[in-house]
Amino acid sequence: MWRVTALVTIVALVAASTAIGLIWRARQGRARSARGEAAEFAAPGADVTLLQLSTEVCAPCRVTHAVLERVAAERDEVAHVDVDVTHRPEIASRFHVLSTPTTLVLDETGAIRARIVGAPRATAVYAAIDSIRPAPPATASTPATASTPTTASTPATASTPTTASTPTTASTPAAPATPGTPAHLEGEAA
Repeated sequence: MWRVTALVTIVALVAASTAIGLIWRARQGRARSARGEAAEFAAPGADVTLLQLSTEVCAPCRVTHAVLERVAAERDEVAHVDVDVTHRPEIASRFHVLSTPTTLVLDETGAIRARIVGAPRATAVYAAIDSIRPAPPATASTPATASTPTTASTPATASTPTTASTPTTASTPAAPATPGTPAHLEGEAA
């Protein structure tokens, strides 16, 4: 009888650990609304500042830095500021940073509008920025990306989302290709 009890206990612990891990993972990298003030970190002239709080030994912080730099480079009104809280623990305490990377999205006045804990997804960063300031409209000279939907003047490719008004051809699939699928097998993968 004790073997059955031990087995049930082990299965329950594994199930509980798995559930907690899945919930934790789902919450990482997502923007949540936040309040506070960080005016001294707001970049002058920027409508939105991405304030990254990181540490020296944080591996995901390097990925976060690259994502935030890319977003800031794509949007003229966005600036990226990286603060190492290893030597400035008062900042980590002030903003209640329990893990790094933590990204705070600030508006032009320095008010905290969103908080992203963990390595952010680019789509979450764009959504947080767009909640403060809408994305600029795509033009014929602006390449379409995941954050800017394609229009009739932008040709559809496998890496850009398509809409009903976007013309597609036989050589340009309407759905993105499955990674690792050769081009001649894309139609068969679905």
